[in-house]
Amino acid sequence: MASRDPGRDPRSLLSCVNGFQPKALVFVSEKRCAFAAGKLIVEMDVESKKQRFVQGHSATVTCITHSEQQALGASGQVLRSGAKWAEVLLWDSESLEICACFSFHQANVEAVGFVQDGEVLVSIGSDRDRTMALWPAARDGCFRIGRKEGVPLAVCSAYKGGAISGIAAAPGSSDLPMLFATYGVQHIKFWRSPRSGRLSQAIEGRRGAFGSDGVPKMILCAVWVARDRLVAGGNNGEVFFFHGSRAVRKMEPQSSPVACLLPLRESLAIVHGNGMCHFLHGGKTTDV
Repeated sequence: MASRDPGRDPRSLLSCVNGFQPKALVFVSEKRCAFAAGKLIVEMDVESKKQRFVQGHSATVTCITHSEQQALGASGQVLRSGAKWAEVLLWDSESLEICACFSFHQANVEAVGFVQDGEVLVSIGSDRDRTMALWPAARDGCFRIGRKEGVPLAVCSAYKGGAISGIAAAPGSSDLPMLFATYGVQHIKFWRSPRSGRLSQAIEGRRGAFGSDGVPKMILCAVWVARDRLVAGGNNGEVFFFHGSRAVRKMEPQSSPVACLLPLRESLAIVHGNGMCHFLHGGKTTDV
């Protein structure tokens, strides 16, 4: 920690934070990551270990996301005692300045994610309906036209059956219809809307079909490998391959939960919670 100077802003005294929330960590570039630590967002150079901070949350940060295209980050927090809203902050990932504060969710913010090339931010609360709100995130563009500041583009229930683990945006330019997935307890859900300039309250969600083996207890991660193909990982090591909204294949490299799925140029990396990693290439798996 830096030494105290009575003439300095107390916020500038913070120089280093040790410890973080493991479920709230993203890379903002090849050499920089951002993670949650209490009420702070810590941005760190992974080589020099130098840290900078996003300060603005009034309670513990629960989730974080980043858009490389827009150079923006976003983070959600718990609902602090006595507060009406649990805020979602939008911040510049270069300057770390706060760009916007969305006050909407009346429960802890459970997940945040950018979609549509980062032009739209999706936030989901932990209330019974898992209320989902879509926000204009880009500094300009069609989602900003005629929109009242602080009002969501669309609001609906993400899933009434349990917690949401995350949000995965489909690849493709912002000129294409919006497409993303939400996932969590015993489900994955695919969301579509009309083209970007005509986004309305009638965003459509469809539950994913897992087939005869039944629905897994929990989907922990998901990644798109093409605009019509998604791979999802379960809590018992299951890996599901979706074409559209239907699972067409399932594999279980091992029983440890799937912690991360990473699409590479010609293969897919599957990382499990026990540290084991598999590479899937041409239908064959290689253990690491």
